[in-house]
Amino acid sequence: MRNNTVSLSSPDAFGSRFSAATGSTSIVLPPSGLLDVNGLPLTRTANKMLAIASNEVVGEHCHALIAKSTLDNVAALTAYEEHLCCIAPGGANRYKAIVDQYTMGALQRMVRR
Repeated sequence: MRNNTVSLSSPDAFGSRFSAATGSTSIVLPPSGLLDVNGLPLTRTANKMLAIASNEVVGEHCHALIAKSTLDNVAALTAYEEHLCCIAPGGANRYKAIVDQYTMGALQRMVRR
């Protein structure tokens, strides 16, 4: 049986191969010779459907990681904005504009994906 996986991480509980630590993903193709519940070989169409479903799971993991990273960045920028307002209150409007612009840009990028 040939190996169709080119992964850098172990499968998770759902069989997806995604590493949050490295951000690496791989497309997991079902192994050739996979059998259905009746012990019959899966058709080429069924194999393709399984590959598509696996890719969708990986895609959802990626979206969640991007959302988490964006939230972390916005929180850090907001805390830094507050810090700068204490040090140099005259720039408060500019700090807020920069953080707001980053936040809106990140949101628009997430929506497009």
